[in-house]
Amino acid sequence: PARPKFTLLSPEEIRLVHEASLEILERTGVLYENKTALDVLEAHGQKVDRDKGIAWIKPDLVEKCIRSAPRNFVLAARDGAHDAVIDGVQMHHMTDGQASFTLDEKTGERRASTLHDLCLSTLLADALDPIRVIWSTVFPTDASTDYRALFEVASCFMWSSKHFQMVGGVQDPDDVPFILKMIDAVAGDRKTQRERPIFSMVTCPVSPLKHDDAMTEACIALARLDP
Repeated sequence: PARPKFTLLSPEEIRLVHEASLEILERTGVLYENKTALDVLEAHGQKVDRDKGIAWIKPDLVEKCIRSAPRNFVLAARDGAHDAVIDGVQMHHMTDGQASFTLDEKTGERRASTLHDLCLSTLLADALDPIRVIWSTVFPTDASTDYRALFEVASCFMWSSKHFQMVGGVQDPDDVPFILKMIDAVAGDRKTQRERPIFSMVTCPVSPLKHDDAMTEACIALARLDP
């Protein structure tokens, strides 16, 4: 069947953006508020300034990381019927995330989003067949801020079997073992999880050229604990 294709940049424009990005990473550097990240980068031959928290990343390391990333992978659904195959060809729909306000389904009035809204929006996304990946659509303002990620993961696992992607990333490294326990509870053994991951996350850097301390620590913790 015919598939839509949307192109913003030409191959030459993509090359220019990539080369400019490599130059910025090498010459300007990136601010890391996280000591562990600086340790990792320095261990891989990158120049770091620990007092300023800056790392200058060489192009060869960036290219090596790009080559190590899989060209194709699956964001798996637990039911196996709504997998999102990421291959550069297929298009998939997903929900948007983290709305702090909701239009009340009964009154139509704008109000702060709640955990109940998160449950309802997750149920709706689960029922819509084109949706393959779920972001937590709203920010549950009535849930404890300290455990926001845990509430979101639990709600999405409870109310949908589709792939759940953590929008904004896991922002507290202390949440990592609890998230992994929830994944274990719903997905089984870690080998199966590696082959068919039901959970993923998006890391959001801070513009310009800065990585948050806690979120970076959580990413490193996930990478080390996940098989």
